[in-house]
Amino acid sequence: MKKEDLIYQIATSAYNAGFGAKKSFASLDIATKGPNVIGWTLMTLGIFGLINEWISSKYISAATLCIGALTYYLSVQRRDLKKWEASGVKLTKIRDELGRLYVEVKGLEVDGDFQTHASRLSDLQDRINDSSVTQQVNFSGWFAHFKFFAEAQIRWIDDELNFKLFRDKIPASLSLAILISFMSIVVCRILGCN
Repeated sequence: MKKEDLIYQIATSAYNAGFGAKKSFASLDIATKGPNVIGWTLMTLGIFGLINEWISSKYISAATLCIGALTYYLSVQRRDLKKWEASGVKLTKIRDELGRLYVEVKGLEVDGDFQTHASRLSDLQDRINDSSVTQQVNFSGWFAHFKFFAEAQIRWIDDELNFKLFRDKIPASLSLAILISFMSIVVCRILGCN
């Protein structure tokens, strides 16, 4: 195995571990903090609805009831809190181990023997697979993108993988949702929807 190939695989595995950790932590945050944020927001809307007729319209009231129903969905998700926390902690530790492996391999000669390092990488990849949680809260991927690209120290991973803004840093499903929303607004304006 060539040194640059091994380095690329280490960085890719670190991305997988780091993003997986952030996704687990995002699910944990959404499930634990989401109901409080929703409750506070709806209570605030209710209070302002007492003094403003627009806020107490039937459309806003229907929307707040739909949003309030999210708290039921999130309360059901709370059964997985410990699983997400454990996964996030394990995957973060693995990402850190991959960072140390990366530094070791970077410091080696180009024509060195990388079999030991490749074996360590394979073990860490197995641990990533064992520590990952597939069932997450809806939209945790969007939040995980923010947590990974805005909060985490990932410069070394970015140096190897060269993340692009629209291809990597902004979730494709978020871009699609924004595009559909924009097109819906334009169509509604053209057709004169109320």
